[in-house]
Amino acid sequence: MRLLLALLLCLFSLPSPRAEILLFGDLAGFTRSDPKTATDADKNDLVPRATLFYSGKFGKTRLLAEYTIDDQDSHLGRAKLGRELGEDQVLWLGRLHNPTSYWRSQFHHAAYLQATISRPAISEFESSGGVIPSHLSGLSLEGLSARGEGGWRYLVAGGFGPTFENSGLEMPKILSGSRGEHDSTLALRLGWLPDSLSGNEAGLFASRNHLASRIAGINEVEQVFGGVYLNREFGRLSLLSELYYVSNELYQSSVSVRDSFTSGYLQAGYQFNRSWQLSGRAEQSWGWRDDAYLAWFPEFIYQRRVLAVRYELARHHALKLELDRSHHYSGHAYNQAGIQWTFVFP
Repeated sequence: MRLLLALLLCLFSLPSPRAEILLFGDLAGFTRSDPKTATDADKNDLVPRATLFYSGKFGKTRLLAEYTIDDQDSHLGRAKLGRELGEDQVLWLGRLHNPTSYWRSQFHHAAYLQATISRPAISEFESSGGVIPSHLSGLSLEGLSARGEGGWRYLVAGGFGPTFENSGLEMPKILSGSRGEHDSTLALRLGWLPDSLSGNEAGLFASRNHLASRIAGINEVEQVFGGVYLNREFGRLSLLSELYYVSNELYQSSVSVRDSFTSGYLQAGYQFNRSWQLSGRAEQSWGWRDDAYLAWFPEFIYQRRVLAVRYELARHHALKLELDRSHHYSGHAYNQAGIQWTFVFP
């Protein structure tokens, strides 16, 4: 918290006409039931969340910070200092998002930016049960190599990643004096943009992660994953998809266990007009049942079908309704209905 306050004081003490402060907020209500277990799995949730976002540019220097708080947790999602090396190239230092996930790079922690209430399970953050690293503390280089009206977008990052705990993955601390060799992350993403205005993009990504283990009997986890992604618009119709192949090797006292699984999603959306949008998403994983690493994530969703409607209430205010059916590693299968009010200010 002291680090956050110091950072905010530093940011606000540097006047700049190119600084931006945004407050993202949302309030979501859910009702969930498991037809097989009746009342034992019935659950109603009310989830408030707020994210304070700061972005500033001072000559060739950039600052960005993002702090998120909800009813369960609060954390500094991103806090990074950047330096422009060229017209379309920036070097960043600090707490970063792992650049592999296209979903996270587009929507970050802000529910207002996405059409649905939920995120795909494979794109979840560590604090929400994510099974692959979404944060790192270190360096990243991002840029665009222009080719005509489009170009190649590249992002490369390396640093300290999360640790493997009984409760799942734990976000890396920005500063720590107990770093070891078994908590490193390397990641890259390369995407092709046919033009710079439409938002269409397709590409590939890869990451290698050494996860230090805090679980008795497991020394570390070596996780390697890669995949492809696509974001494509056809007039009012949009498609967004990612496909991951994940290999996990658990190093125990005398043996190691290697397993792998594949996971992906396809989301389609239709924009009827400026106010109404309809979205549907299918998520599916293969090979999940025999993966020893995934056994530590009983709430991992290996299959889900989502139908969502978004209505723009007013400028920067939206209301979403969502129905989904999800199947979890633990064996539970839930029907869930959700409603969310979300906004960005100013």
